[in-house]
Amino acid sequence: MHPAKNRLLLLFVALLFLPVFTSGCDRERPHDLIDEETYIDILLEMHLLAAVREMDGGDEKRYLAGQKAVLEHYQITRDQFQRSHAWYHRNMHEQQARYTAVRKRLDELGTELSDRYMEIRDTTAIAPYLP
Repeated sequence: MHPAKNRLLLLFVALLFLPVFTSGCDRERPHDLIDEETYIDILLEMHLLAAVREMDGGDEKRYLAGQKAVLEHYQITRDQFQRSHAWYHRNMHEQQARYTAVRKRLDELGTELSDRYMEIRDTTAIAPYLP
């Protein structure tokens, strides 16, 4: 067979099977997809839990219990969260924007906590006990 015909045949076969090969990558939207705002709230709380785990010396049991409590609060199963996470993670540009929102909220929480700590520190009731 002529090399040009081989390439043409290969191209035809590739185009014919392209939908089959990409169907695994392009899954359908989960029927129980978590709405984006709730998903971002959960991501925020999961990142807070991860920070606490690092401060606790990596207490995995406590971390997993915290994750379970967060998911129960939102009435979401771990599988539902994982399916939603995989769905939202498909578009990296949009997912990056979600993580930017999470980082911004973490920064805001840090500032609020720091401000509140300074307010409390300045009160005469506890000032003698703080460095």
